Amino acid sequence: MTSPTSPRKGATAGGADRRVTFPRLVRSELIKLVSVRSTVWSLSVAVVVLVGFAALMAYGITEQVRAAGGVPGAEMGLDLSTGVGATAAVFGVFLGQLVFVVLGVLAIGSEYSTGMIRSTLTAAPTRVPALAAKTLVYGTVAFLVAAVSMVLAFVVAQPLLASEGLDSTFGDTHVARMLLGGALYLATMTVFSLAVGTVVRSTAAGISVVVALVLILPIFLPLIPWQWIKDAAAYLPNAAESVFSVPGYNSFSPWEGYAVLLVWTTVAATAAVVLLRRRDA
Repeated sequence: MTSPTSPRKGATAGGADRRVTFPRLVRSELIKLVSVRSTVWSLSVAVVVLVGFAALMAYGITEQVRAAGGVPGAEMGLDLSTGVGATAAVFGVFLGQLVFVVLGVLAIGSEYSTGMIRSTLTAAPTRVPALAAKTLVYGTVAFLVAAVSMVLAFVVAQPLLASEGLDSTFGDTHVARMLLGGALYLATMTVFSLAVGTVVRSTAAGISVVVALVLILPIFLPLIPWQWIKDAAAYLPNAAESVFSVPGYNSFSPWEGYAVLLVWTTVAATAAVVLLRRRDA
């Protein structure tokens, strides 16, 4: 007579492994992303905005050149050594970042508003892996969508610019860096927004905080007649716009400006981890 054997650790009696592993958390977040209409629509709108505004910018540049008698140069505000084609291609990033901000905040804010966060944290009681999986999925998807959009925007802009001899190639000076920088900026902004959304646990509040930091404060702080405030304004997250802009856009080099955004993202992510572990869902 044999004694009954107990199921293996981490498996059910039927032999199915039900352990919550990081790859399974990533798969779960992917399912959430593609099954929620708001995220799919947000990414679709992002592509349209990035490509559409690149075409508009390219058209505007050619019209300026024609109005100036076909002589581009310093009087036009154009530095042809930096690749006008890339400048047109990344123009949509300034507005498109709003879509990625909303996407990042919605990734976590929607779970708090619907109560789904309780199920997520029940499945992953240590909590941090669940947040890490969500960050990895949304950051990666945002980068891939942004990178494809940057390439499409560049390709769409060139025929318009070619009519005035302003088209660029991927091998021209700064072009690759500006296109890659645009994708990195949007992906990092998505991760930053997700972390802020985790801290405030509200979609509306999260969007308001990020928009204030990226779009509102950079405009109004330099107007305050105190030098230390003007100096501090240079270190807001939008300093990273230098990574997809022509040299001299702000006081930072391209990668120094991007490092400022990385610091903001790291601080926000650290706060998100600490608060997620300490607070009830």
